[in-house]
Amino acid sequence: MTAETRTVRLGAEQQAAIATRGNLLLRAGAGSGKTEVLARRFVALLAGDHEDRTPLEPVRIAAITFTERAALDMRLRIAQVLNERVLNEPDEERREQLIRAQRLLPLARISTIHGFCARLLRENAFAAKLDPDFAVLDEYESNTFFERVCHAAFVDAVRRQDKAALTLSRTRRMRGSTYQDSAIDRKSTRLNSSHITI
Repeated sequence: MTAETRTVRLGAEQQAAIATRGNLLLRAGAGSGKTEVLARRFVALLAGDHEDRTPLEPVRIAAITFTERAALDMRLRIAQVLNERVLNEPDEERREQLIRAQRLLPLARISTIHGFCARLLRENAFAAKLDPDFAVLDEYESNTFFERVCHAAFVDAVRRQDKAALTLSRTRRMRGSTYQDSAIDRKSTRLNSSHITI
């Protein structure tokens, strides 16, 4: 195995975050070293570096972030730190524990909040009364679904002659003399979705 050695100097607060026992919420600005601190803390938990704590299995630790990219970066950095630790660990028993952790690392819960929740629901689908093969909408699908639901609700409101919907269609200039010129056709009270901007 080859390790990409990175020398990163951590400040006192960062060192404290790595050594803190129990759950930890880490919040800091971009470029402040959050990924490095989380990766080192993760590996410290795997190695049993915290006083009076036995080494943890990777599946017993949750590392959650907001974006897929940040989750990937965190997973890669944890793997690098773990590899560095294995290569530099003088204690044979602890090195074996860390090698086992390397093999189990793909099972670790390193993901976005959406990914974490989806995994939790899939693992407990029967109790949650869900189809375990459900799909999580990505941002594009979510926006498309939202627009479709809003569009359908607006069309329904216009058809019912809802005053607010009619006012919105007037103020947004959604009415015109022909179907092609406007978002709402006066004769059929239908929306032309290619012209609607809400």
